[in-house]
Amino acid sequence: MRHPLCMGPQSSYHPTSPQLAALCILKGVQLFKNFIVILMVLFTVKSYSADVLNHVGIVKQVVAFPHSYGSYSVDAKGLLAIYVEGQPKGCNTGQSRVVISTDHPLHNSVLSMALLAKSTGKKVRIAYFNECTIRPESWDFAYFYLLE
Repeated sequence: MRHPLCMGPQSSYHPTSPQLAALCILKGVQLFKNFIVILMVLFTVKSYSADVLNHVGIVKQVVAFPHSYGSYSVDAKGLLAIYVEGQPKGCNTGQSRVVISTDHPLHNSVLSMALLAKSTGKKVRIAYFNECTIRPESWDFAYFYLLE
């Protein structure tokens, strides 16, 4: 919002001192800088957001395994991999699976739905981010639907 002393001809007071005029210019420059920062943030968020892809098919396999192999630890993070028939390879080079970590808030629900889909042969829609950050060459989980 403009300072009342910085208003144009519609205001009853016009800045006459050079200091007041400089203050009005600085306020305008600060508003412009804020606008530029907001634009930069918006463009940065868009450029770093991953696309969400999805695939419809029948669950062929559900596999659970530790995030990193080595010695056994109850504190180790686990992963759940869901293989859906005809799904593209992870990041176009890896395995045809979507992974979700055991510490993800939807892990238990996704596990239940994947096992139900596998045991009944019902079609699912599995969505995944167009990136492989959780496990190299495996799609990152986005959401999961039972279709039938």
